[in-house]
Amino acid sequence: MEVGYYDGFFADPRKVEVYVEQGKPHFKEDYETVLEKAYDGFILTPDTYDKDECVQEFLGEKLKQDLYDAKGKKIN
Repeated sequence: MEVGYYDGFFADPRKVEVYVEQGKPHFKEDYETVLEKAYDGFILTPDTYDKDECVQEFLGEKLKQDLYDAKGKKIN
């Protein structure tokens, strides 16, 4: 049994359960929804990284680079 205290007094187990339950936060919206609202939908995740237009603009176009060894065989 866990011992609980409040305002310097010993609390019985029933009161400890009530105080612990009352102290838990109650959020109206989940974490992901709050982040989307806070950042106006501009959130990068592994799923959205390749599709995000700002990321694609920063990365630019991929260059086609073919590397060949001394015998002319493609190595990449």
